[in-house]
Amino acid sequence: VCALHVSRTDLTDEEKEIINSVLARAAMMEAMEQQRIERLSSRLDNIKKTACGDGQSHCLLCGASFGAQGVTAVLCAQCKKALTGFSSTVPLYLAASIAS
Repeated sequence: VCALHVSRTDLTDEEKEIINSVLARAAMMEAMEQQRIERLSSRLDNIKKTACGDGQSHCLLCGASFGAQGVTAVLCAQCKKALTGFSSTVPLYLAASIAS
């Protein structure tokens, strides 16, 4: 039986600092990502609360009427619901969440 012998050495202070800085940076990035998720979730909740159209004859988000005298509809490629050009600035993933 052949055993692999690994010599064990302690980490230097410099190596420990590098590892700790990487861990701190990872924790900071995780916190920033969590804040971003919370902001997006809050934004989605606000959009859902104010959604008033049916996505067919009225804009899903602002309720504006589509048609000859109304506004032009822009079809969301993801959820296939109609939005006004103004409302189409809402990211598709949010519009799809509102429609469902």
